[in-house]
Amino acid sequence: MATSVRMLVRLSALNVFKKPIPQHCFCTTALLASCRWIHSPRSSLYEHAQEGYIYKPDLDMRIVCEETDKVIANVENRKGDLRAEDVPDIDQHDKKILPTLPEFETARGKGREIRHRLSELYPKESELEQQHYLQALRLPNSTHPSVPIGDESQAKVLELVGQKPEFDFKVKGHLEIGEQLDLIRQRSGVVSECLASILSPSCLHFLWLSEDSAQTDLNLAGTGEVGVAGYFMDHAVNHRDLPMRMVCCSTCYRAETDTGREAWGLYRVHHFSKVEMFGVTADETGQESSQLLDEFLSLQKEIFSALELHYRSACLFTVSE
Repeated sequence: MATSVRMLVRLSALNVFKKPIPQHCFCTTALLASCRWIHSPRSSLYEHAQEGYIYKPDLDMRIVCEETDKVIANVENRKGDLRAEDVPDIDQHDKKILPTLPEFETARGKGREIRHRLSELYPKESELEQQHYLQALRLPNSTHPSVPIGDESQAKVLELVGQKPEFDFKVKGHLEIGEQLDLIRQRSGVVSECLASILSPSCLHFLWLSEDSAQTDLNLAGTGEVGVAGYFMDHAVNHRDLPMRMVCCSTCYRAETDTGREAWGLYRVHHFSKVEMFGVTADETGQESSQLLDEFLSLQKEIFSALELHYRSACLFTVSE
């Protein structure tokens, strides 16, 4: 039965286009029928019989315009929800819309032009946003007001703890001691056999990455705080839990090495491990970050003091050669 009703509705809709439109009764419903037939919203009228999108039936308003009295009489006889006095309002609705049709067509034409123009501008907008974002990523972190501006000559010692010990024998540096214990190997040459492992698998994995690799977006981390900061990305933290204090032991990989400015010793190598403290603070007073930094510094000083080591606390500079 539902299928028969649907067929009748579509036949009725097709009959709209078979009858000529009288000049005295301009039916806007018929004019816009083709647009509605394509872009009609979803109707739940016949969903019990067919799933998916159902076209809304097109209503033939010619009889309402031409034979209004008959329509009113029929409404009164059917005793439905619609009242006879409502029929003229339906008839007048089409007549009110008729003067606005030219304006509607003009506005629709302008809308097509705007959509066409927007389709040309959207790619340019995306390109400009990407360029702006990449340029903004180059902005450095803010420098703390207490940091000296300049090179190493501007560095200042904040605190000197303990006294430098004196020995009655020749003091060896960590580089010399490390070479004697076979912990550090700086000298290299051609040997016929070499069984000692000098590179970890992660370093080898780094060397294997090439331009045509399927994983070119993967990189070895140069420091641990990048990964810890990523842990908090898109993550909400309760204000009562701040500041959050974390510590991580990370393996780091650097492209740069020791520049040779120091007379002896190791300062930078390609592959090393380190322990880092990381914190997340609020920013209500602007002093939370500095306060947590002082707390982390006090923890480091406490460790060195417990080991009875002579050390100094220094403020680094902004320029690094």
